[in-house]
Amino acid sequence: MLMDNKKDGATAGWEFKNDQSPTPNSIDQAPVTTPNSIQEVSWTASEYVAHDKGMAWFIRFGLASLAIIAIVYLVTDDYISIIVLSVLAIGIGYFANRQPDTLNYKLDSQGMHIGSKLYPVSMFKSFAIVEEGAISSISLLPLKRFMPAIAVYFAPEDEKKITDALGAMLPQEERQQDRVDRLMHKIRF
Repeated sequence: MLMDNKKDGATAGWEFKNDQSPTPNSIDQAPVTTPNSIQEVSWTASEYVAHDKGMAWFIRFGLASLAIIAIVYLVTDDYISIIVLSVLAIGIGYFANRQPDTLNYKLDSQGMHIGSKLYPVSMFKSFAIVEEGAISSISLLPLKRFMPAIAVYFAPEDEKKITDALGAMLPQEERQQDRVDRLMHKIRF
């Protein structure tokens, strides 16, 4: 029953009053999942997917970088742009050569532990399984607008136990790789 809760002639809001007490047969006996009842899942996986890049990849990257730098210099006649683009190209080349670390992952009632960092479940609105060719990953979609999604990799045999544990805390949604990820995969970055 809904009642208007009035005090001193002013409306304070609506208040719900349940005049019926539940009977033993009306209580749903299904188990309730609380954050403390989540089964802990641990695994080890690569930080990201590393694509093989031979010397030819780095030569093509260097030539493309030089072409872009030359075009920018011809259009702007600005030395600072050349310096910034050169530093950017060197940084991209360095990270392209970097090999991924193997990280320890743990999912428990506190959230997702990636290495030594904890990401509470309350930071995320949902998760998605993203197919990346032969490998799948979990994409944790944040509540904050400018925070990037967090990709979590796993072995194919661990997928069910990880998605079951994560599904008990967050809703799952369908999602494909975004354009930037598809481009990075295409150029083997």
